[in-house]
Amino acid sequence: MATTDSSEGGFRRLRDDETLKAYAAANLWEDRRDRGLSWRTDVFVFIEEVYKPWLGHGLLQSDLKVLDPKLYGQLQKRLSALPASEKESVLARLKLPKERSDDALRVLIEDPVERAIVAGIRRFHRERTARQRARK
Repeated sequence: MATTDSSEGGFRRLRDDETLKAYAAANLWEDRRDRGLSWRTDVFVFIEEVYKPWLGHGLLQSDLKVLDPKLYGQLQKRLSALPASEKESVLARLKLPKERSDDALRVLIEDPVERAIVAGIRRFHRERTARQRARK
């Protein structure tokens, strides 16, 4: 897993990390039986076991939506069946937030040109959002 330096302006989302993409592709929810897991494997247990290296290190529910859509769908189905208090405790245990927090780990972009491009795009979106909010 790559390290991060939050003082740098150019970061990618963790779901863009090639190592995680390859790992997720090899460990899809729908292929769990091929790896010896039960068809009835609990989605929370699956996430804890399979994504353990990334839990609490910036993996978001939205990353799972991109990396393994069927796993994300099952996660949302199970979460929606839980009472709110239990849902919060499950997500806290999994360390799998719905949205990015400031301390979410993102992969450092090493190429200075790409870093400058990403920083410029982010600056543009921040300024555009600020202008839109000022008009309201």
